[in-house]
Amino acid sequence: MSLVILLVGIMLAAVIVLRQSMHKVPEDRRLIVVRLGKFLRVEGPGLCWILPGLDTGIVVDPAKISPDWQQ
Repeated sequence: MSLVILLVGIMLAAVIVLRQSMHKVPEDRRLIVVRLGKFLRVEGPGLCWILPGLDTGIVVDPAKISPDWQQ
């Protein structure tokens, strides 16, 4: 009985982690992935995966970014 409860708990935890790691990016947006505060990569439209707890996804609209944003 306790083995069944343990397996159900592990499966539930796996589903929660997988759900939190999957992000859908709209067609006109980009997802900037930051790991522990440092830039990691830019993801295009569609499904992308990030590591929950380590990575943060920031959705941006590239049309609203100024070309001279670094200055």
